[in-house]
Amino acid sequence: MTNKCVVKYVNPELHFNETSSLHVPADFEVGSFEIEHSSYEDLHNKAFKSCPKGYECIEPIALRHEVLWRSSRDRNTTTEEDHLVHAIEQGEYGTLKWGKGNLVSLCVDVRALDTGAYFF
Repeated sequence: MTNKCVVKYVNPELHFNETSSLHVPADFEVGSFEIEHSSYEDLHNKAFKSCPKGYECIEPIALRHEVLWRSSRDRNTTTEEDHLVHAIEQGEYGTLKWGKGNLVSLCVDVRALDTGAYFF
């Protein structure tokens, strides 16, 4: 049985030094790749082999949930964020819904190998 998913390669440091306040998750993606796999090990190997040129993958492969919200305190509006990252473990592989109509989206954090990293 072959399963499919989209693996998004995310560099959380891409906009670290910027002063602008809001970004969307896609601003941190350096690439994505659709992967067919038949087991947890197969998924892991193919995801890490498909890492964008100039980057290296960082464990783990994860389901990612991000929440951004605005709050007002003392007449000042601030933007805050919360990240919940859930690593996919080998025992959970079979519980994910890999069906044809449900293309699971997964994330892998990456770091640049040098300052000239780019993605084709």
